[in-house]
Amino acid sequence: MEKERLIRGTKHPRTNAELVAAVRQSAAGTHCNRYILVQRSSTQFSNTNQDGRGIGIIGWAGRNHLFALTYILVLDGENFSIIKRAAASTGDESLISRGLGLNPIHGPSRKLEDVSFPATPGEAASNPALRDGVRALLATSLDHTMPAMLAEQR
Repeated sequence: MEKERLIRGTKHPRTNAELVAAVRQSAAGTHCNRYILVQRSSTQFSNTNQDGRGIGIIGWAGRNHLFALTYILVLDGENFSIIKRAAASTGDESLISRGLGLNPIHGPSRKLEDVSFPATPGEAASNPALRDGVRALLATSLDHTMPAMLAEQR
């Protein structure tokens, strides 16, 4: 059984209807024009059958890569319909670098210089370089992705 929680203790939604219901419940009593939901996302790792999901670090080919993969939904404030959806991006993901294996993760990620792969999850969480790196990836990806998502449709 999945132990993840998304909004106010609800189980992680599997369908759009469950997602909309969770946002509607969380937004009860508020009146906004738009609601924005940022969820973890996943992507295929390099040419393998493995995925990178959410926030993490992957050690591969003698290099460590930090990633912060998210998916953004903008919902209408009146009827909670999904207006726009997109994977967050930093805008600097080159197909060439991915094809050459320089960046095996499609999405907000970066190669870590001078950071050892953590021995335990607790070590990763307490490492300032990893924590600051994740924050920077999240900030950059949201700053890059959100303006287009919030632009008025004509």
